[in-house]
Amino acid sequence: MGTKHQYLPTTLVQIPSKGNKWFVVATKPLELQTGKNIQRRVSTKTTDRREAGRRWHEIEAEIWANFDKQIAGLSDSQGKIWAEEFAAVMGYESAGPQDQYAWRKLQNAAQFILDNPSIHTEAHYYAALNFVTFEVEDYARRAQGQPIDSNHLPDPSSEPDATPVDIKNRTSCPSILEWLPVYMADKKWSGVREKTKKSAENRIRACAKIIGNLPLDQIMLTHGHQIAEKLDEQGKANRTIHTYTNNLSLLLDHAVAKAINTTVTPNQHFLSVNPIKGLSLRGYGSEKRSWEALEEDQLYALFAQDMPDTDRLLLSILLTTGMREDEAALLKWEQLKTDRNGIRYFDLSIGAVVKNDKFSARTVALPDCLKLPEKGTGRIFPQWQTDLDGKASNKVSKHLNVNYFHPVRYGPDDDRKVVHSLRHNLTGLMLNLTDPAPSSEHMDWITGHGMEGSKSESERQRTYRKDPDVLVKYNIVNRIKHPWLK
Repeated sequence: MGTKHQYLPTTLVQIPSKGNKWFVVATKPLELQTGKNIQRRVSTKTTDRREAGRRWHEIEAEIWANFDKQIAGLSDSQGKIWAEEFAAVMGYESAGPQDQYAWRKLQNAAQFILDNPSIHTEAHYYAALNFVTFEVEDYARRAQGQPIDSNHLPDPSSEPDATPVDIKNRTSCPSILEWLPVYMADKKWSGVREKTKKSAENRIRACAKIIGNLPLDQIMLTHGHQIAEKLDEQGKANRTIHTYTNNLSLLLDHAVAKAINTTVTPNQHFLSVNPIKGLSLRGYGSEKRSWEALEEDQLYALFAQDMPDTDRLLLSILLTTGMREDEAALLKWEQLKTDRNGIRYFDLSIGAVVKNDKFSARTVALPDCLKLPEKGTGRIFPQWQTDLDGKASNKVSKHLNVNYFHPVRYGPDDDRKVVHSLRHNLTGLMLNLTDPAPSSEHMDWITGHGMEGSKSESERQRTYRKDPDVLVKYNIVNRIKHPWLK
């Protein structure tokens, strides 16, 4: 089941009833929660806030290690219990959109059902598939805080184009779901993150739910449009619709090459072409929502808030360099270097992020206004443990958004101000520089966007060592004033 290494950040709380001592408070992972017992508190054994802060992350690491140990002793019996609870609340009506722990519990339960279809009913299986595939959490957020009723969920099984199809398989060609495990076992998936693989598999299952579990040789272009129409009805963005249809199209590409009819002599391919390859999705999907840069007064308010030094440092790095959350949160002190001109920079050609995104490899010049603590060893932010995919951005974003960005928003409608907005802020600040104005290519190299003039990403990667000199980047970012950091 695992939410191992996906724990919520801890908090430091002073408890008067405990002699005003400071405690590290951790939310238990769902696997370890029982009734109202959802937290663990460990005393720092001091009433001094500064000393408690020094002990905080060591205690946090001990708590998480204990969670790891307890979870390792759990069996799939817990997953079965969750699955039973999921079946009991098929409409999810007991989980309000603000109850993040209930949502996570249902998500884990749904995934357990999908991973073990043979021990669950078809109704439970499709309820779980619907939950995982159609991003109910996103739907809940759009509900503006109102409880979600099962009748209002986007359920493809209730629509005419998702009703069971009477399929006659005259050629013994494998169906979508029969070929799916063959496709997922292909060597193309080796080295691909588990989360990426699972998402692709679930999207293909969702496509099969919409058009029916058709034999591969009965899929036509019109079925691609049926999928697009269904997802469009659910308010999906054009890019999201493309992701779903592309996942199915890639499975069909695989089948064109490897699905062989051995019942005839000589053997023949079941498919000669991919019927939905190149499917036009123009006109489908809702408009994409973009994040917005913070206003100047919001930047002042952001950094005026009381926060741990590590959070302030992380936010300062994000704003002054334009780095992504994962790039910054996974930094190691060994990546902090000084060039021949004495300019400090982070070397992103090494480190954890490059393993997941080779195109982010670059040097990141640091402006003089960015104050760093004394250089150490290992992770700069060790409190951010990685998930099974080696990433930390999901936890980092949630923590920073809830604690620091939500409070500086102007109101409920100002919901496009998030931690990622800081990259937009830096871009805007660079655009305002004059004498000389930085080129778009230099700005893209600073923030790590996937272009370099007319070069493709693959060309850019091959010419990495022709990355603009650190001095060139420094002369741009160091001209930007950041009075909010003071």
